[in-house]
Amino acid sequence: MSDSNQRHTVRVPKMLEVEYSADCPPIQTRMQDLSETGLFLESHFPLAIGTVIDLRFELQDGNPEPIVSRARVCNVDPMVGLGVEFVDMPPAVRQRLRMYVASIYFGMGD
Repeated sequence: MSDSNQRHTVRVPKMLEVEYSADCPPIQTRMQDLSETGLFLESHFPLAIGTVIDLRFELQDGNPEPIVSRARVCNVDPMVGLGVEFVDMPPAVRQRLRMYVASIYFGMGD
């Protein structure tokens, strides 16, 4: 995430399964944390900053609809993972993420 996004959005530690793809077969991994603007993926396959990937993951919020979004790699920690920022996310999906993150941050979620 860009420095300005990190300062203005709450990030919560969350280990959820994530599928991502960048012009390759989908890769299954986990996220380490989540915010309404992005997440950090565990990955041993570094991608260049600026690479756009497709993401798919399910929140544990009672809504069975998966989150499907494009994201841009904005941070790479070799052999650890990728920080990505959501791009072109519909407002309703962003609001769902905002509510989910808030529920965890304030201790109301899982």
